[in-house]
Amino acid sequence: MIVITPTEAVSGTYRGAVVALDDFPDADIRVIDSRTVASGLGSLVLQAHQWAKQGLDSAEIEKRVHELAKRQKVYFMVDTLEFLHKGGRIGGAAALIGSILQVKPILSIKDGRVDTADKQQTKKKAIAKMIDLVIADCPRDASALISVMHCDAEEDAEDIKMRLKEELGIQGIPIYLLPSAILVHVGPKALAVSYFTK
Repeated sequence: MIVITPTEAVSGTYRGAVVALDDFPDADIRVIDSRTVASGLGSLVLQAHQWAKQGLDSAEIEKRVHELAKRQKVYFMVDTLEFLHKGGRIGGAAALIGSILQVKPILSIKDGRVDTADKQQTKKKAIAKMIDLVIADCPRDASALISVMHCDAEEDAEDIKMRLKEELGIQGIPIYLLPSAILVHVGPKALAVSYFTK
């Protein structure tokens, strides 16, 4: 059995799964920290399922998941700083100044941890910058496993999808809703793009 969890940096799932292994000392259970969240995690799980259907054994699937996870990237565009402040990601002064200046941060997950990739002063500029960041190193084929995510921002998500489709030449880019575990940190109107580099 293979268990693929959200990044340990933002979720206790990995730690809980590792502790639970003690209850099954004779079972072949492999717990993998995906180092990511949301649709990036979903893509890893779906890919592992495909490999299992192809007849690969657990050791080979585990190896491939680790290799694929190293190439996963996700960018989040945050519409408000309120939830980053409430979650302790930024201080009160930074939240106040950022709100006054209408700063829209672009966050990424680097080495399993949330990091600031860029900051823009308007939503339009932030979306454009996030798209540029993706285009810079996203493969131009289905191996990218690219997806767009949003919370109550379907129109913006569709616009991002169309722009990426034009720039990358990739058809069938799915759009997903951001999971609640992410929303508590990024808040409503958040947008995200997940993909895998070469």
